[in-house]
Formats: sequence, C-alpha cells, structure tokens
Amino acid sequence: MIKQNQIVVLQNTKEGLVIDTVYNQNDTLYIDFFNKTTIEIPSKRLEVNTYLPEKGGLEIFSLWAIIIGGIAGLIGAFVAFYQLFKKDTEKQIQLNELKNQTEQLIKQNHLFEKRIRMSVRPLIWTNGSGIRPSEREFHVDVDNMGQLAFLDSIDFLDGDTVEISHWNGKYVPIEKEKGNIKITGMYGGLDPEEMSFRFVIKYHDTENYKYETEFEWKNRHARVVETREL
Repeated sequence: MIKQNQIVVLQNTKEGLVIDTVYNQNDTLYIDFFNKTTIEIPSKRLEVNTYLPEKGGLEIFSLWAIIIGGIAGLIGAFVAFYQLFKKDTEKQIQLNELKNQTEQLIKQNHLFEKRIRMSVRPLIWTNGSGIRPSEREFHVDVDNMGQLAFLDSIDFLDGDTVEISHWNGKYVPIEKEKGNIKITGMYGGLDPEEMSFRFVIKYHDTENYKYETEFEWKNRHARVVETREL
C-alpha cells in the first residue's frame, strides 16, 4: 500500500501501467553533469552511469563556426560603434572650429564697424545761446567739431512749453568747423529768467549711422546734456 510520504514512479508496459520504483521523502537524488546520476535511499545507494553520445566532426565544426561567427559579429559591432563615435567626435570638433571662426568674424566685423563709425562720427556741441526779449525769442547755436552730419529733426522733450522753429528742407548739413546752424523758438509769456525745457536734435553721418543730441535750456542759456548713438 502506497503511503502519503512516498513517490511512485510508474512504467508503461504491454500489460499496462505498473509500479516501477517507490521513493520516500527522505530519499535523495543527485544529478552529476559528469555522466553520472546517483539515487541515495536510506537503505541503499544506487549509482547509474550515463554517457552522452559523442559529437561528430561536423557538429563540432558547426559549434566552432557559431562561436567564431558570434565573436566576429561582436567585433564588427564594436568597430561600427567606434567609427560612429569617431565620426561624431570629428563632427563636434568641426562644429566647434566653425563656431570659433564665426565668433572671430563677428568680433572682427564689430571692430571694423566701430572704426568706420569713429572715422565718420560727428561731434555736436553749442558755442552760444541767448534771447531777444523784444521778439520773445531764444536761439541756440549748434556746431560740429567732428565729421559731416545731416540734421533730420528737432523735437521738444519736456519742461516749459516753447515753440521751436523747424528747419525747412531735408538733411540740412552740419559741416565740420564751418559756421553753425541756429535753432530758434518763441517762449511767449514765459519769464526768460525762470523758464526751463529740454529738446533733442536727431541727425546722421555720411555712412547713415544715426545719433541724437539732447539740449537743456536753463538760466538763460543752453547746454548739451548727452549724445546717444541710435
């Protein structure tokens, strides 16, 4: 009679299924990959020698071919990866060189532009201003110590409201050290001793670089506040 703690191995025969071997839970089965299988039963030890069939020459050759093919594929993948990495590195180096060249060209262009601008830059200033009380008029003399300039506009900024006269014509020249242009305006009922205002003249040079010079009228005379490049 088979117990619950027993393992039954059945064998299929001509007469049907018959009990071949009965193992207990305490039995031990050892499998050795070196061609030997051992079954250890508490009452006895059974060793069964097993042998793998020897491989033929063709099978061995196929096995080595697979191994060599795998190694070759691995080497090919490594070489391809290295070439790709090398190309990416070379490409990055070329991009860096191109970037450096572009930055150098931009710097050189800025220096060249600066030199051109300095060579044609006007220098606007005033050497006199005053009023004509009988006409309720003020005037500001605008001179140029730099290169040739062309007056574009005269604009009132802020302060006491005055009426500034505009020059007729387009691109009135402000020549270097040759006379001046006179900006005039009416101050109406304002006290010439107390009135204060600001205005700006806009102009350009022979290379069409644009500027503006700000003037301030205060204490009966005008002065240049600053010149800005536009």
